[in-house]
Amino acid sequence: MPLSAQQKIIRQKEAKIGAHAARLATRYLHKNINRAFDVKNRGGVFQGKKIKPMLRASKVRPKLGEYVLLGLDTTSNKYAFMHHYGFEGKRDGSFVRFSHNRFSKEFTNRESHILNVRDRSIFKDVYKSSGAITYLAKHLAETRTESFQAKFNNLIVTLTQDE
Repeated sequence: MPLSAQQKIIRQKEAKIGAHAARLATRYLHKNINRAFDVKNRGGVFQGKKIKPMLRASKVRPKLGEYVLLGLDTTSNKYAFMHHYGFEGKRDGSFVRFSHNRFSKEFTNRESHILNVRDRSIFKDVYKSSGAITYLAKHLAETRTESFQAKFNNLIVTLTQDE
């Protein structure tokens, strides 16, 4: 069923609201990741090469339905989720290639070993603490009343056309 002009306007408003709420949550999520690994221009263990892929992969995106916002989706790589929940287990051995010329050999075998990663609660209360829920509640109330009015008007139009 094609969207009416009102429904298109409502969809644009909901998309804009969802994008803003997603930005709020993404900023808070990135701040959480930086805080969890204590990264603040100190050149720590997770600085640079190890933290940037996690920051790039961690996003919150709006999920739109037919013409309303259905919710927000959080995506990230597996390492961020490992650090969120923690991991305790055996890490398998692997084949490692050294890319820098300072090493005397180019390849080596890594032995299997016990890996303990503590839980850092990166994703805990992202939507609530970032203010995305209050923003959505405030702004979606207006557009949802408009969408109800648009559906009701379309229902009246179709009933009058059937008669």
